[in-house]
Amino acid sequence: MIQSIQTKTSLKSVQALRATAALMVVFFHLMMVETKYGNTNLVFQFFHFGEAGVDLFFVISGFIMVLVTSSEQGTKIEPGRFLYNRFTRIYPTYWFYFLLVLVVWFIKPGWVNSSATTEPDFISSFFLIPNNGMQFVQVAWTLEYEIFFYIIFAIAITLPRPFSLPVVLLTLSALVFTGLVTKTTSPVAATVTSTVLLEFVAGCLIGYFYLKNQKSSSLYYLALLTGFGLFVLELLHFSWVSYLPEDLLVVQRELAYGLPAALLVFGATFIEKHKTVKIPNWLLKIGDASYSLYLSHILVLAFIGKLWTLMGMNNLLPNHFMLVTMLISTVVVGIASHKLVEKPLIFLFRKKNNITEVKHVTVV
Repeated sequence: MIQSIQTKTSLKSVQALRATAALMVVFFHLMMVETKYGNTNLVFQFFHFGEAGVDLFFVISGFIMVLVTSSEQGTKIEPGRFLYNRFTRIYPTYWFYFLLVLVVWFIKPGWVNSSATTEPDFISSFFLIPNNGMQFVQVAWTLEYEIFFYIIFAIAITLPRPFSLPVVLLTLSALVFTGLVTKTTSPVAATVTSTVLLEFVAGCLIGYFYLKNQKSSSLYYLALLTGFGLFVLELLHFSWVSYLPEDLLVVQRELAYGLPAALLVFGATFIEKHKTVKIPNWLLKIGDASYSLYLSHILVLAFIGKLWTLMGMNNLLPNHFMLVTMLISTVVVGIASHKLVEKPLIFLFRKKNNITEVKHVTVV
């Protein structure tokens, strides 16, 4: 789910967007945890749309993948090495949390995916292969799409460079069309033909035009504000998508979440390309740790929720204290995991295969 882009200057806007995406997902699950362990629904009133954080991640992935491959202009990109670089960003850290959840499951099975209606499929979950049930690590379903996107990109870069990106865009679009026509129910087929693949397409297109663009424009600010405004409408429980023709409801999520996400990525990155932007360091740190934060936050929220209930804190303190404690804890654990787990594991796998990298921007 993570790629690296080597640039002359850091893409701070992308770092900030990664942090935003991760925190949106945290707030979405915080809403669920509050309902389960708390005595009020403070978060539920506002952050029901936090799930859109994954759509923002998908757009960013498409954007960065185009920049990653373009940064190697003049050199032949080996598909095997390309996939290895991508997979070592995803699997080692994911496997760490998979094994951690597995330990919890052996000790107390009811604490893991208690809402699941089927037994966990450990093999498919371990390798991030779509299955009929819920992924063992609950948030890992998004990684299935990332893995598939990387595979498509790896195949495309075997072609002459001018054809690579068009093949990616056409392949993903054709797969989505196939899914709409066939309405398949197979887990693998449903994943590789899902409409959310259009968000990767959007990110790729933004990346393409980003590389071609040389002029500053007020349009970038308009895009950024429009994307932000559309998310604010969702925050206020106003779904503009519901007013569209019924035929467009098949891409309701992509319009409600993917479109604002694309506008944010377009506006933020194009603005930074032509102007120095100042972003708080704490937000950049969260952006760096967004993958670890994404994988670890469910465990942290569940642990604090159970501990809070066990200690009877619901009867002593308002929910505000629990929510703040959970939010701070998820961020702290995410940053610690990035430094103590994610980075060492990546270094270990890269060193083992003699892969070295210079300073880079890490992007989910």
